[in-house]
Amino acid sequence: MLNPQHMRVSLRKGLLSANLWSGGLVHHQRVLYSTRRLPVTLLNNQPGLGKAGEVVYVKPGHMRNVLYPKGMADYVLRYNGPRNRQAESEAAAIRAREEAIKSGVLDPSVQPELYMLLKSQADAIQTITHIEFIRTTVKANDDTIFGSISPEDVLAVLRDQYQVELDKGSIEMPRIKTLGEHKCKVIIPHMGEFALHVVVKAPLVEPVKQ
Repeated sequence: MLNPQHMRVSLRKGLLSANLWSGGLVHHQRVLYSTRRLPVTLLNNQPGLGKAGEVVYVKPGHMRNVLYPKGMADYVLRYNGPRNRQAESEAAAIRAREEAIKSGVLDPSVQPELYMLLKSQADAIQTITHIEFIRTTVKANDDTIFGSISPEDVLAVLRDQYQVELDKGSIEMPRIKTLGEHKCKVIIPHMGEFALHVVVKAPLVEPVKQ
């Protein structure tokens, strides 16, 4: 039969060994976490890390708190599933923003979220060849239309037909009062000015059947 005193000593030794092993495991896990690195793609040159476009390894906290919020780096996607086109678009916009700041055409105070919005508006406007309005004329064989077409009308068409939401002051044009092709100016802050064609047509009149 085992001596109770020996059992107590053995139990204390077992608990001590378990505590040491547990403490060592926790310490090991902390070391692993503290030394873990994430692969990221640099969006601009970073002294001490690398050049724009390079994949480097950084601490998760540094990426989460510094590099990503400031548009300095993007996460590397490891999966082989469908492409994350939104993430790719955002990364491209961030790179374009950094280049615009570097070249002096963009105010650094413009945050990435605002820049992406403005750039998407500018890209959309450049894909629109023209917008159309159908208006009746005051008299036959006369190009003068009833009423007029205002900047608000142009904004409504861009919003409803092309999902481009612009501020009221973004459109510069006189009121259009005749049929034909006209030009207006679209101003997007920090992006520039863009020409937009406005075509005003009379409604089609079907020939009278005899």
